[in-house]
Amino acid sequence: MKLRSLSRLAVVGVISAGLCLSGVMAVEAQTVQYIGSTCTFSWDANTESDLAGYRAWAVRGSTALPIVTIPKTSTSHPTSTTCAELGVTADGSYRFNVVAFDLAGNASNPAFLDAVRDTVTPASPGGLRLTSPQPIAMSITPNPAAQQATVAWVPGTCQQEFIVSRLVSGRWIEVGRTQDTWLTVPLVNQVNQPYGVSAVCEG
Repeated sequence: MKLRSLSRLAVVGVISAGLCLSGVMAVEAQTVQYIGSTCTFSWDANTESDLAGYRAWAVRGSTALPIVTIPKTSTSHPTSTTCAELGVTADGSYRFNVVAFDLAGNASNPAFLDAVRDTVTPASPGGLRLTSPQPIAMSITPNPAAQQATVAWVPGTCQQEFIVSRLVSGRWIEVGRTQDTWLTVPLVNQVNQPYGVSAVCEG
């Protein structure tokens, strides 16, 4: 039997030609795959009648890891092996290879794909922040001598114009508008007033 090369390659979820690595974390240019701590190397079945099985192995750098033989029997035709069985247990770049062999001992040309095992946890995101279009803090400073109070606030992302309102009998009544971050308002009594501020956003 003349064995065909197992040359059809594939990436999980992205068909590029039947070799497959499941457990893929990402794909770069559809040629180099990234895998985690567990994965499976699989391929399309050779359908020739005197097929005896497959030999699969991984190479890291110049070091070839032990070959795993996957025999075909009258009742089973497995077309995969795990990365752990191939000895892929450390992070790094690997080339995964497989050949088909027949009952006479003839072997096909090898088919292969490249992958990087990466189990390093990414760094946590930094620079966390919360933004709001509305003011995020407010203070009221009474001035009893002038019968006034100063309402001041920390603006949010919306800073076009601000509306200051006072709560009267359960309703918010507008007392003034400004483009500053403070406003002088009448002092109704000598305690902090029930004032509120909101931003007018463009559009």
